[in-house]
Amino acid sequence: MLRFNTANEEKGEIIRFEGKDETVTTLKEQLEITKTIFRRDFFVFGLAGYHTFVGDYSSNGKFEDSLSPEFGGGIGFWFSPYFGVSAQFLRSESTGFSEYVTGDYGFGYGEIMYKEDGTPYRKMKTEWWDVSASLKLNVSRFIMGYEGYRGKRNKNQFILNLGGGCLYHLGYDQQQGTGYEWTGHVELQYSRFFSKKRRLSVDVKARWMFMHTNFDYESKRHDRLVDRMDSHFGVQAGLTCYLGKLSKAKKAKMPKIPESGMYDYSK
Repeated sequence: MLRFNTANEEKGEIIRFEGKDETVTTLKEQLEITKTIFRRDFFVFGLAGYHTFVGDYSSNGKFEDSLSPEFGGGIGFWFSPYFGVSAQFLRSESTGFSEYVTGDYGFGYGEIMYKEDGTPYRKMKTEWWDVSASLKLNVSRFIMGYEGYRGKRNKNQFILNLGGGCLYHLGYDQQQGTGYEWTGHVELQYSRFFSKKRRLSVDVKARWMFMHTNFDYESKRHDRLVDRMDSHFGVQAGLTCYLGKLSKAKKAKMPKIPESGMYDYSK
């Protein structure tokens, strides 16, 4: 038996629809009762940005010489209002410095420069691509709750992306690639929606990508301490297009509710 129950509150009378699977609350001033069901949704996205490469020799030169552009895109799937998954492709390069100054070892190139203590170094660059998969957590919905079908709330959303991937070195000028290595990805994403349908969002990401230290050819040395990991810290901007509605609304006509506050809908 399905029932409509009423309860008075300061902000107005509340109507509750009790079904087999869930209980949904809406204001009585609405002419219909809306049962909101989240529908799984695919999305595609594109992005571009800049990052700085941080390795063993990053302090040898200027910060601006460690900046590189990047671009990419991917697909994803929200299987609940709070959790989703995505797959991403990135294409970029990493620039910095190397203290390997002979030949093309260590992705070095250009003229030799010297630190204040006389240590020689030169610029370094390696091109690469990366494929990764991430788990997406909608932080805004965890805190404020799901906004519902075409809800007015949560047009500004923060999403945490955690994942891992595989990177392939193309080397300097795509000539001295060194093979594959794993990567880790941590991203904080801000998404701005401009309509209640939420078909399109503008995204800004602050990201950290870490990987094995093949970028500067320093992984283990007995004569001094080196970092086994290198990192990219960057920002990205892009667009996300949702291929279907995030939610689907099913509506039922609201029956006349007697003063007793109970109505037997099975009759």
